[in-house]
Amino acid sequence: MVDIIFVRSIIYDAVIVRVLRSLGKRYSAVLLGWNREGISKDVQNEMLQKTFSSDLPLRFMFLEMKGPHQKHLLRSYISMIIYLPIFWSWVFLKLIVHRPKLVHAFDLDTVFPCYVYKKLFQRKLVFHIVDRYAMSFIPKKFKRLYSVVNFIEDAFSKRSDVLITVSENVLKSFRNKPNKTAVILNCPEDYYIKRDQEDGILVLGYTGAINNGRGLEQFATVLGNLNNVKLRLYGPVIDKKLYNDLNRQSNIEYKGFLPSYDDYQRAIIDTDALVAVYTREIIGNQITMHNKTLEAMMGGIPIITNLSPQFVNEVGFGIIVEYGNIDQITTAIKRLRDDPEYRKRLGSNGRKAFLEKYNWGIMEKKLYDVYENIL
Repeated sequence: MVDIIFVRSIIYDAVIVRVLRSLGKRYSAVLLGWNREGISKDVQNEMLQKTFSSDLPLRFMFLEMKGPHQKHLLRSYISMIIYLPIFWSWVFLKLIVHRPKLVHAFDLDTVFPCYVYKKLFQRKLVFHIVDRYAMSFIPKKFKRLYSVVNFIEDAFSKRSDVLITVSENVLKSFRNKPNKTAVILNCPEDYYIKRDQEDGILVLGYTGAINNGRGLEQFATVLGNLNNVKLRLYGPVIDKKLYNDLNRQSNIEYKGFLPSYDDYQRAIIDTDALVAVYTREIIGNQITMHNKTLEAMMGGIPIITNLSPQFVNEVGFGIIVEYGNIDQITTAIKRLRDDPEYRKRLGSNGRKAFLEKYNWGIMEKKLYDVYENIL
């Protein structure tokens, strides 16, 4: 019998990698994923081989069916209504075959078949919220749909055995919670490297989808008027027009989507500062603890951001700017470019906090505590 089955509607992201690596040390586990992106078998195998040790008792099963992915538009998620029943049926059949003691469901789009399995076979359910769906993907103007999705998410939360969120604010956003909850930040492992500035050039790094609402157009405008600054982009291309516009600038480099999780982590901190400025129209951007801020802390580099402003200011490792404010973004970049000591001080503040409180080693212990209590 399998100890745990993890269910994620994508086959690869930082959260699932960290959780699997940690729990795979103690339990036999299977990951059920949905290859919505249409990633080829060869690339899948490369990702898995580079990311997970062959010594871990892990198995991977993917539903090979292309579907909507990473398109942060309402119509993309409405079309999921067609695809989700197929995915849920596939997951439920796998659960019946393998009969795990516990199911670990990531986000609302995976929890339904896991809950049915829990009720029918009297097993345990961990509901792990990475993104609250209404708050992350549904515009505020669709009030009724927003309320319905939040209500459904709350209902499954209450009926799970443990609710895990990635920040205290996300946990507080649930009206109904089970008796057992845990906040496990999406902290990275330690990939710290000491980097010298590249020939007097400030190298900025951006990670995530190349899409609207991420401030990339604003950074492109600013960089078009600055010398000795360049921006490296890592992540999947969602908006091809935006990608083409960015790619025309000589000081903006698209570095692609790195299939190896470890290579990705090392690459993004091989910069002088990270940037993460998201639209405030998405409520989820305001309440979650983004991994971009935590990755900057791990790398000992500052961040230019509007995410988690109170946290960033308290630790003192970044510069807060408003989304769309070209003057503030320009001032922040110039300050980091022209004042290496200031940049170093911000990076040191973040690195110190990472080592003391915000690293995956600490989060891993919290994760183990959850599992020891529930199993």
